Amino acid sequence: MEVIMDFENNFLDKEKKNENIENSHYFNNTAELDKIRKEVTGNFKENQNFKNSENSQNSKKNGSIRLTLDEFTIKNIKTIVSITKFLSVIGIFIGILQLFTFLIGIFTIFISLKFLNFSSALDDAIKMEDENKLKISFKELAKGLKFYIISLIVIFIFIFLLVAISASLYHTSGYYYN
Repeated sequence: MEVIMDFENNFLDKEKKNENIENSHYFNNTAELDKIRKEVTGNFKENQNFKNSENSQNSKKNGSIRLTLDEFTIKNIKTIVSITKFLSVIGIFIGILQLFTFLIGIFTIFISLKFLNFSSALDDAIKMEDENKLKISFKELAKGLKFYIISLIVIFIFIFLLVAISASLYHTSGYYYN
C-alpha cells in the first residue's frame, strides 16, 4: 500500500509541478498579459464604437434623435417659452380687436392659442423631462405655423381683392364723371 500511496503522491507532485510551470509561463510573462489586456480592451472599445454606430444607424432608420440638454440650452428654451407666452397673450388681444374690423382676427386667435399651447407643452417637457410633452409641443408649433401661413395667404388675397375692387371702381367712376 505504501508503494501505491507513494505513486499517487509522486503523480500528484508531478501534476502540481506541471501546473505551476504552465501558470508561471502564463502569468509571469507581463508583456503577454499586457498584450492580451490591450486586445481585450481594444475589442471592447471597438464593440462599443460598433454599438454606438449601430444605435445611430437605428436612430436614423426610425427617425429619432437623442438629445442632451445642457444648462445653457435649458435657459434658452425657458426664454423662448416666456417670450412665446407673452406674444401669444398679446396676439389673442389683437385677434379680438381684429374681429371688430375683419374676420382675420379668428386666424390670429387660433395662431396665438396654438403658440400658447406650444410654449406650455415645451415648458412642461423641460420641467418633467418628458419626451411626449416635447413631441406635443412641436405638434402644436407646427399647427400654429400652418395657421399663420393660411392667415398670410388670406390676408394677401383680401388685399388683392381690395386693390382690384378699388381700381375697378376708380376706373368706372371716370366714365361717369367725364
